Amino acid sequence: MAGTFRFPIKINRQGGYFEDQDGKPFLWQADTCWRIFWMMTLEEAQIYLEDRARKGFTVIQVHMLPHHIYQTNCYGENPFLEPGKIEALNEAYFAHADQVLAYAQSLGLAVAIAPMWLSTWEDDWQLLYHGEPLLEYARQIAARYGRLSNVIAFIHGGDDDAIPLHGEIRKCVPVYQENAPHVLNTFHAGIGPSYPFFGEEKWYDFCMNYTYDYDCCIRQMLEAKEKYPDKPALLGETHYDGNDGIGADVVRKFAYTSILLGGSGQTYGNKDIWMANMFWPDALWSAAAQHMMTLREIFEQIPWWRMKPDFQGKRIRTIRSLMPNASDHYIPTACTEDGKELAAYISDRRYFTVPGMKYAKDAEWIDPVSGRRFAAVWADGGRLQIPGHNAGGADDWLLHIKKNGE
Repeated sequence: MAGTFRFPIKINRQGGYFEDQDGKPFLWQADTCWRIFWMMTLEEAQIYLEDRARKGFTVIQVHMLPHHIYQTNCYGENPFLEPGKIEALNEAYFAHADQVLAYAQSLGLAVAIAPMWLSTWEDDWQLLYHGEPLLEYARQIAARYGRLSNVIAFIHGGDDDAIPLHGEIRKCVPVYQENAPHVLNTFHAGIGPSYPFFGEEKWYDFCMNYTYDYDCCIRQMLEAKEKYPDKPALLGETHYDGNDGIGADVVRKFAYTSILLGGSGQTYGNKDIWMANMFWPDALWSAAAQHMMTLREIFEQIPWWRMKPDFQGKRIRTIRSLMPNASDHYIPTACTEDGKELAAYISDRRYFTVPGMKYAKDAEWIDPVSGRRFAAVWADGGRLQIPGHNAGGADDWLLHIKKNGE
């Protein structure tokens, strides 16, 4: 199931990661069901949430409002008593959302809510994001959901840098903070990181990154942790499983990379689930979703919160390739401060060495598909190579080494 965390979630500023009320590190292992409040009935939402809890997801990312002013939920209820009158909440619409959130809490699932998505290409709400009606909406949403300990974050912005609205955002966020003091706040930009806009501001509690490009993923994660080490960073949106030929191997690559490069978690998404279309029940069985369950199980055994990437030169230097023309091929790697424990995501067949850990006895390969573990066999000169195809037929593996006084 999702886990036994004592909500609400807070930030360990010294380590720059999330933790629960008992100080237990909290991995943001999220799924995107953006349209759950208006495209699913309560019974459908319960089926979805039960599945995600079983698979070990810890956070569900959702939109509070439909995309358009005129839209209703599947019970025919508009969010507002008069469409577009954002200060006048329709109790029937929000009572349904309350039930969904309460059920998530009963399963141990946290929820991150985008109160008002500001995309100019998908939503209407940027047209109404101003003035006293906006502040009154914020007061009501914050007061209502600030009562729920499993509502752990408000995601401002949404698929848009929304630069003309930054002044309104700065007026609005303090209202959320005042009325829901335990709920964290962040910003979801257009395709790119949000820390360049708000990283220096106190209200911006954690860095939410967003990219479909692997090199950008590397850069965003490293920069976020280098510039804001006291703030958690995570990949808040990336490739959607099943979208335009995206398969489980791509999903795994971005997920493991983001965590190993200083992330306090990552976000999975499936095209049919985020859209809540007629195929979403089948999408629950996606192979990539199963692999996210494996990821959660693996990182329950590895102290990810104590591991740091190597920032020098923006390159990981811990692992050295021995293949010609492979010097620029990036290997996401993280180590503990004392250098005695290492995890690296290897996705090709090169030989490489691990300086400082040559011939470490406690070295293993972990299959990110099946979760099976195999002892690493060191070749002459302290070389390593992946053990073959993983259970899914691909070449990606997680290398885990502990050095215990060898």
